[in-house]
Amino acid sequence: MSSTQDTFISHLIELRQRLMRSLGAVLVIFVGLFIWPGTGAIYDLLALPLMRALPEGTRMIATGVITPFMVPMKVGALAAFMVALPYVLHQAWAFVAPGLYEHEKRLALPIVIASTLLTAGYFAPIVHRAFLRPPPAGEHAHGEAPWPMVAALVTTAALTVLLFFLPEVPLALARTLQGGT
Repeated sequence: MSSTQDTFISHLIELRQRLMRSLGAVLVIFVGLFIWPGTGAIYDLLALPLMRALPEGTRMIATGVITPFMVPMKVGALAAFMVALPYVLHQAWAFVAPGLYEHEKRLALPIVIASTLLTAGYFAPIVHRAFLRPPPAGEHAHGEAPWPMVAALVTTAALTVLLFFLPEVPLALARTLQGGT
């Protein structure tokens, strides 16, 4: 009983160390982004398409007292997380990989590539429609999304919930496709 508990505690200690390393990396990058180019500059860069789409003579307004400070800070924190993401994912993989079988490790890269491509394919038309093209004449800024976008969102949400409750289904499918039992 004691050795099992010691092993569990050692896993928790390793998890804590890897989480702290990841958090430290995000914090260091956030401080760097805060100093240069500054969180306000990152926010301005991301808000530029919206500012161009606003009618002439109008501007965005803050609806809260601390909003002009907090929104750029949140944007900076998310940017820091995105920059640190490769290191954070490496820390997660270094924690999980020792517990995986070889055939499970071989499945990791195809799953990451496929999920990245599917996510990019899902968001590409949304980003294009929202930021990269002006709305057609007569189309209001608010309206219902086109059915392909709604279908993709519903499919993605349904598959996410399904995979949460039935994680063995895709693993069994992958084993079958590999020729295993």
